[in-house]
Amino acid sequence: LIDSAIKKSDLGLNPQIDGQLIRLPIPNLSEERRNEIKKMIKTMGEKCKVSIRNIRREANDQLKSLLKSKEISEDEENKFEKVVQKSQISQDRFQTEQVFCTLMQPQFPTADIPCND
Repeated sequence: LIDSAIKKSDLGLNPQIDGQLIRLPIPNLSEERRNEIKKMIKTMGEKCKVSIRNIRREANDQLKSLLKSKEISEDEENKFEKVVQKSQISQDRFQTEQVFCTLMQPQFPTADIPCND
C-alpha cells in the first residue's frame, strides 16, 4: 500500500520492501533531476493558487448572496471581502516561501534559510 503510493507519486523513487521495512534509496540530485523537481513544484504551486482563487470566488459569491437576501449589510460585505482577500494574499506568500525552501535548502544545506515545517 505504502510502496504503491510512493511509486504513483511521480517522485522518481523506487521503494524496496524488506519484510516490514521499506527502504527508500534517494539518489543524489543531478542538475537535470533538480530541474524536473522545480517543474513539479511549480505545477503544484499553480494548482494550489487556482484552488485558493476558486475558494475566494466562492466565498465572495456567498457574501453577495447574503447581501442580496439582506442577511448582511454592505459594510459587513466589504469587511468580509477584505478578510477573504487578506487570507488569499497570506496563502500565496506561504506557498512562495515553501517553494523557495524546497528549491534552495538542498543547494545551501548549511545556510540558515527560515523555512516553515
